[in-house]
Amino acid sequence: MENLQQHRRTNLRGLLFELASEGLRGLDAQASFLTTRAAPLKGMLERDFITAPFARHVEWTMQRRDGWLDEDHRADPF
Repeated sequence: MENLQQHRRTNLRGLLFELASEGLRGLDAQASFLTTRAAPLKGMLERDFITAPFARHVEWTMQRRDGWLDEDHRADPF
């Protein structure tokens, strides 16, 4: 379960970096885009549990396939 949370956290950070590179800077703006609030999003990035429904919602919002957030993407090409 811890590896799953690590993957979700790492991938969520990557998606937020992607949003920032597209001009959506700041955790408040990014959280709003993901239809959540900055405080819970910050908690998930740091330590809080990222639920499966939230992970699926992020994937849908960011146009990723179901389960993408759960996987290790370190070896993926850019």
